[in-house]
Amino acid sequence: MIEAHPRENKDKTVGYLNILYRYDYKHYFSLGIKIQMKHWDSKKKKLNPKVKGSAEINDKINEAIRTIEFRSNSLMEKGEEPTVALVKEYWDYCQAGDKWHKERDEANKPMFERIASTRPLEIEELEALLAKKKRELDRALFKLGRETPDEVTTPSAPLMLEMLYKYIRKRTGVPLEVTQKNNGDKFSGVERQWRSWANTLIEFTKSKHAKSAELTFDLQNLNGDFYDAYAAFLMNPETYDLFNNTFGAHVKKLKTFLRWCDTDQNKAVDRRYKDFKILEEKKTIVCFTIEEIDLLWNWKPTLKRAHKDAIDIQKYIDFTVFSFLTGFRISDVLQVQDMRIDGEFLKGTTIKTNNHFKVPLLIDDRILEILNKYNFNLRLFSDTEYNRSIKGILKEFCKEHDLRQDTVPIKRFKLKKGYPTEVYFWDEYSSHCNRRGFVSYAYDMGYDIKEIKEIIGTSSDREIEKYLKKKENHLTEKLRKIRRFQELEELEAKRLGNTV
Repeated sequence: MIEAHPRENKDKTVGYLNILYRYDYKHYFSLGIKIQMKHWDSKKKKLNPKVKGSAEINDKINEAIRTIEFRSNSLMEKGEEPTVALVKEYWDYCQAGDKWHKERDEANKPMFERIASTRPLEIEELEALLAKKKRELDRALFKLGRETPDEVTTPSAPLMLEMLYKYIRKRTGVPLEVTQKNNGDKFSGVERQWRSWANTLIEFTKSKHAKSAELTFDLQNLNGDFYDAYAAFLMNPETYDLFNNTFGAHVKKLKTFLRWCDTDQNKAVDRRYKDFKILEEKKTIVCFTIEEIDLLWNWKPTLKRAHKDAIDIQKYIDFTVFSFLTGFRISDVLQVQDMRIDGEFLKGTTIKTNNHFKVPLLIDDRILEILNKYNFNLRLFSDTEYNRSIKGILKEFCKEHDLRQDTVPIKRFKLKKGYPTEVYFWDEYSSHCNRRGFVSYAYDMGYDIKEIKEIIGTSSDREIEKYLKKKENHLTEKLRKIRRFQELEELEAKRLGNTV
């Protein structure tokens, strides 16, 4: 645990700022700053930003936390325990001035030599790494026609990789080389995605595709050759075998990273990267019927865990049913505000589109039942977590009920080349499938497109048409309803005529 912690005086009006670090025991690192406790935000662990001088003090808090985190993480990288004693030694070293550093180093030289004698393997590894870097530098200089390394003093990583490590640490709070957070918490789904993408990019820099294209990774020459080599690497069956959708997600992250280098870090970036296409494929959106949803609702799975992150699979089933009955995607639930019951409707506003939804509760009693079960908070997982976990759950469900056992023919693309293939129903299932199921279900119940748009809170006819799965006989079915209505009118007219 690393957090800011003011130690209060007896009457609790004044506090002295410390950074609390807990590993083998608790220790408070003093910042030497006195504050009024009424100005302290105990939830955010910072000084109230409205207080004069708070920005400077909060910056010092953040810098102190970063210093302790850096030392703790670096120890963990080496396989050492980040004990309070080792972290404190580094803290004291950082707090002193340059003169004190030199005096301390000289005074403690025997101690350093003694420590070095107990870590011969570590020193050998560092010396081997240094020798390797020197050989790489010599080869690079030789190619440039230089005989001596006088003009370049130290070997360095390409600028793109240097910025990449910096970006991932900023984005996830932990260096890329570290496999877990300092406090033992797991990385979030988004953090795992970014770290996975970064490792894949690093792998690309070492690939034969990058070498054959003679890419330098210095943030220059971000042209078509770079894009083509990146695509060839990720789409190669021997590496990642990605199709356009997933490749597009990699390119989107790459462009976000390059934009950060360009605008936030003021690095000289070849802006042709802005022309990199984020490819997409037309997604095959499958959906359940209402009868299958009823089966799922009543299913008592024998499966204990569909995925290591899905501790309780019932919440995935509940959300699937709720989403099918309301048309909500996960993104809608995560970005909704002011969700409330208003008379016979579930109402609210989606932050992303600022559209108002209006779901009739009479559609199904289970809507309100699920809302009450989770206290109106259905932020149960991320979109990625749901889409990953629901596939395993539905595979078990479909097999147990002998549903959807036939494969679905689809066509995947790598750039412009198509690859026909077949997949199972559950392999294509995502939160969007629930929305399609609702739109089709509502249409079959008699709602028209305008009314469905009002229910789910969208102004786009195209979105509804994309999700709507009309039955093949929907035109003849509508004609039958009209004729049946006319027959009833005729019967009623005859009945009234006979009573006169």
